[in-house]
Amino acid sequence: MARKDLSAALQSAVRARALIRVERPFDPNALAGFAVGMGSWLLLHLLNTDPMILNGYTAVQIRDVRRFALCAETDEGFLALAVRLRKLRPQVPKGVSLHTTTTLLRTASRQFPFVTIHSERSKRDREICWIGTPQRFTDTHLEMREITPAARFETKPGRHSLASITKIDFGGGYEAALAEIARERGDV
Repeated sequence: MARKDLSAALQSAVRARALIRVERPFDPNALAGFAVGMGSWLLLHLLNTDPMILNGYTAVQIRDVRRFALCAETDEGFLALAVRLRKLRPQVPKGVSLHTTTTLLRTASRQFPFVTIHSERSKRDREICWIGTPQRFTDTHLEMREITPAARFETKPGRHSLASITKIDFGGGYEAALAEIARERGDV
C-alpha cells in the first residue's frame, strides 16, 4: 500500500475508532488497539490481548507503520468479537497533541504521571525503555526525570534525542503502579 493510501486508511480507522493491528519494521509483535488519534503520530488505546483489557495508550510514528489490518477482518474477527463481548470501549485522552514528538510528550505528561519512551531503531536500545517525566526540551533533545523499575528516581535527568524516539506509552498500569509507589514514598 502506498504511503498516501496508508495514511488515508489510517485516518479512516481513527474516525471509526476501529480496532486495528499495526506492524512496524523493528517490532516483531504487532500492536493491537483502538485507533483514537492521528497527526505525525498514530495513537492507539492499547489492547493487552492476554487478559483482554485496555491498558493505556501507545503512540507510534506514522512513518514507521508498514502495514495495519482491521481486527474485524483478521483471525475470523476474534479480537473484535472479544472486545465487543467484554464491552471494551476506547477512550480518547483529551488534550493530547499528536503533531510533533515534543507536543505529544508535553501534552501527555500534563495528564499522566509518567511517559515511557522507546528508541527502537537502534538494535542496542530495542529492548530498553525509559520512564519518567519530561523536564526540559531543546530543538533536538529531551531531558527527563527518570524512574527506575524499583520506583526510585534517578539522581540525574536522562537526555534523549527527540529524533530517536519511535514509540511513546502513557496511561498504562505499569506507569500507574510506579507513580503510586513513588507517591507513597513521597517522591512525587
